[in-house]
Amino acid sequence: PNYGSYRILHCISGCATIEGGGRRRSLAAGETAFVPAGLESGLVVRAGADCELLEDTVPEMGTLRSFLEQSGVTRGEFEALWEPPEGTAGVE
Repeated sequence: PNYGSYRILHCISGCATIEGGGRRRSLAAGETAFVPAGLESGLVVRAGADCELLEDTVPEMGTLRSFLEQSGVTRGEFEALWEPPEGTAGVE
């Protein structure tokens, strides 16, 4: 789910323009932008043909849990996703 998280946009090469919350910002190669959750619903990213843009997104856990539970994922499955059991193969 988009809403309830934040995004970090890294411009690797070229340039991009980010618009949201009534603000506009240009990103050039080597620059990074942090987009807070409140701006995601209206976020517009325009990238040039030569642009490489890397996006990191980290969801808000409550929102992600709710989304996954509505999709049929049990609470136990969700917990296992974030805290998987430690493997013992090859450990003495």
